[in-house]
Amino acid sequence: MNEKLKVGIISVLEAGKKIAAIYQTDFKVNMKAENDPVTLADMEAHYTILAAISENFPEDLLLSEEDIPSWERRSNFTNIWILDPLDGTRDFVEKNPEFAVSLGYVENGIPKFGILYNPISNELFFGGENISFFSDKLVSEQDPYTYVESILKENQFTPFSKRNQFEAGDTKLIIYVSKNEWKDGLFHFLEEDENIKLQGIGSIAYKLGLLARNDCQLVLSLKPKNEWDICAGVAIIHGLEMRYLDLENLQAHSFNKENTKSIGFIAGYSNIVNSFLSKYKPILQANLKDWN
Repeated sequence: MNEKLKVGIISVLEAGKKIAAIYQTDFKVNMKAENDPVTLADMEAHYTILAAISENFPEDLLLSEEDIPSWERRSNFTNIWILDPLDGTRDFVEKNPEFAVSLGYVENGIPKFGILYNPISNELFFGGENISFFSDKLVSEQDPYTYVESILKENQFTPFSKRNQFEAGDTKLIIYVSKNEWKDGLFHFLEEDENIKLQGIGSIAYKLGLLARNDCQLVLSLKPKNEWDICAGVAIIHGLEMRYLDLENLQAHSFNKENTKSIGFIAGYSNIVNSFLSKYKPILQANLKDWN
């Protein structure tokens, strides 16, 4: 494991411990904007990971949802860490344990590796370019540094089996979508397809970890995503040779752009994405929603 990945995993696990502790308290919720909450957990996780990156890799830059460097500054860096310290803050606030710390590492716009951690379920996911996908469920009392060292010592990095087509016994295409988008009725046209099973899950980052683990075949969103929402997950599925597209322009997502927002998102193995888009592309694009 390279040193950057090692430091990244340890910092994400440390941040997760702080989030889990705050989750059990009567924490305060502030609003950055309408429907955009922030809590002490977001900020504690942000500063924990910022400190680790600044100390170990001072030549790199951190782009975090809680601290967005100007484009003038970002454009001068090729090595960028992209962080959502708590992807799914609304789920966190509602005590729905479907959120994740999401940390991705990018070079020249290309995602190299990603780390996702759900601090309530203790599910850890990571992987990327030339890094085999890894998924584990930690014991909550484990020390992050000791845990990562044990993975290295025991050489537990083994390739994860791919699922690029339906397996025997599969009857429906399982698609994970935003719980809020589903509640808003944005996927009514898919609910009529008897060959599709929709499931609403919280954080997009967490959903991408579940996709990498083969819990579903597609992840789909019709609303905007920012780079910090998807960077770590995209890096992981990029390593698994999955396809990921912004639905508005059907282009593969690149990172550290001046405009961090894209509208709509789909991810899965290429044959499944292509088959799905061949049937649903027009209606998907017609139903895309901006935040406004």
